Amino acid sequence: MRQLPFFQQIGKFSALVNVPGLHDALATPELIEFISRLGGQALTPSQGTQLLLSPPNQGDWTLNGLNWHVDVTADPPHRLAGIQAFFLIDDVSPHGGATLALAGSHRLDPSGPGSASALRKLLRTSDDLERDLHGSGVSIIEMSGRAGDICLMDMRLLHTPSINASKHLRMMATCRCFPRA
Repeated sequence: MRQLPFFQQIGKFSALVNVPGLHDALATPELIEFISRLGGQALTPSQGTQLLLSPPNQGDWTLNGLNWHVDVTADPPHRLAGIQAFFLIDDVSPHGGATLALAGSHRLDPSGPGSASALRKLLRTSDDLERDLHGSGVSIIEMSGRAGDICLMDMRLLHTPSINASKHLRMMATCRCFPRA
């Protein structure tokens, strides 16, 4: 498995573990109600809850060569497409494989200077992403924290798994909530 790119390691490793009742334990009705209030509309969890496990010691932590992506787009672009919850099952230290998100990336215009396409190019080519993002209105958020923390993310945000440079297994789970049809 170590021969795979680190973000593919997460998928393979996570698929090996099945926890019956995980979705019901984490995506409680109270949490879904809170997420719906936050989103300003009724949202429904989709596809259950999946584990996100990263093996330890994946290499040196870096922002280069990551798999930045969005899970969904919205039409029109300003409409909420969904909210994703990330559940920290165990403590996740900084540089310990947490999901990274680019706060503000969902607000960029599709084209022109300072656009989403310019940001995607920067993500592929920058040698110092934190420096190059300075003043852009976009910032990197690392979803690290303590066991029991829940991070919520607008699904239009660019995000990526990160390298687990720690000596500990990264244990998170995720659930996606979408507007009711």
